[in-house]
Amino acid sequence: MNALKPRPLFQVVVMSEESWLGREQIETAYVLKQIVDAGVRIFFYLEDRERTLDSALEKVMLSLTNFAAEMEREKARQRTHDALRRKVAAGHVAGGVVYGYRNVEVLDDSGQRAHVRREVDLDQAAVVRRIFEACATGHGIRRTAKRLNAAGTPGPRGRSWAPTAIREMLHRELYRGRVVWNKTKWIDKGGTTIKVDRPEAD
Repeated sequence: MNALKPRPLFQVVVMSEESWLGREQIETAYVLKQIVDAGVRIFFYLEDRERTLDSALEKVMLSLTNFAAEMEREKARQRTHDALRRKVAAGHVAGGVVYGYRNVEVLDDSGQRAHVRREVDLDQAAVVRRIFEACATGHGIRRTAKRLNAAGTPGPRGRSWAPTAIREMLHRELYRGRVVWNKTKWIDKGGTTIKVDRPEAD
């Protein structure tokens, strides 16, 4: 977009479909208009056509196409969310690896992955207990991190221990036996997707 001014550094944009220009139909239409108004031609190779905005009909078609794309994104998110909700309700892993556990694939009769469950990693679990015991006896998170690093204990992802990592562990509900899921969601804003917090009741 910066290369459009003061004079375009390119004359043609080729893309699969216009929904890749923005996540929201309003944003996509605005970006398309800026590009076309700068004298740059836009082509979609999946449809083998050029996007022009020369008539009211073409502008309406743009709105309908972007509306359909945004609706499909919302439905895809809902389908994914519903599938993950069913996994969590069944006690299966809905994503992510947690220190102190390992994710174990469970196969069905045909050898395909049916779901993933968490299994305690005994070596890492011992470290988790040491961290909680240190906290319970009054040691601060910085002191605990220094002790773990001095002992050569591998941290999460094989790195050294940081106080922030220990703080997160101490506040993680999973170490109390409570699975918390659905804390955040993705929304379209400003032409991109951002992560926002869900209400605590969710």
